Amino acid sequence: MLGALLGQHPRLAPAWHLEGVLLLATGRPTQAIAALGRATKLAPQDAAAWTNLGIAQHQAGAPKEAEASLRHAIRLQPGSAQAHLNLGVVLRERGAGKDALVAFRQAVAIDAGYAKGWLELGRMLAQRGQADEALSCLARAGPQPDALEQAGLIEQSRGRFAAAIRHLRACLEREPGRASATLALGWCLQETGAVDEALELYRALLKRDPALFAVVERNLTTASKGRLWLRPAQLRRALLG
Repeated sequence: MLGALLGQHPRLAPAWHLEGVLLLATGRPTQAIAALGRATKLAPQDAAAWTNLGIAQHQAGAPKEAEASLRHAIRLQPGSAQAHLNLGVVLRERGAGKDALVAFRQAVAIDAGYAKGWLELGRMLAQRGQADEALSCLARAGPQPDALEQAGLIEQSRGRFAAAIRHLRACLEREPGRASATLALGWCLQETGAVDEALELYRALLKRDPALFAVVERNLTTASKGRLWLRPAQLRRALLG
């Protein structure tokens, strides 16, 4: 239907914008760039179209073009939290951490209820070693699995295993199959002496994905200070059956 509409009205900017968004949502960023590029040419003042063009360019592996599009969107609409957030993501991946931090802070300043903005700000602060502020931001991101896992990993890195376990359990309640959170929780349980529970977690994880055996073995080796009580073949049988 949308294709027919564009065939009849090829200069209808909102239709090209919608086509680009649909292509982006279905994992076709290169095609989305073409559609959104048409939208921005036909409606050069449409900040939302420029933002979505920047997102498509980022997903297609064109970070310079993405940054330029997102900065243009912000010039057109300085109050767009989404544009600031996505600019921060691009800047972080380009290694411009300080500028990314500014962009994330601006996103949540514009929209204090922007859960994704608080998540990305928390991640950025964690990368920069600002753990306390990172945890505060992640708490404001709400009970989404990414925020809970990130909070757990921060607490794990600080040796605060009880807090880490609480966050990681909450993450896995919402997304039980998340391997990274399961491995982190297993590590924290081992560090607090709950080895049997950790082993049960590992068995369940390996039942879903046996290829993770080497990672589990590394967890167990690290927790036992470089020694395993079973040889690798015996450990494999104990965990995989």
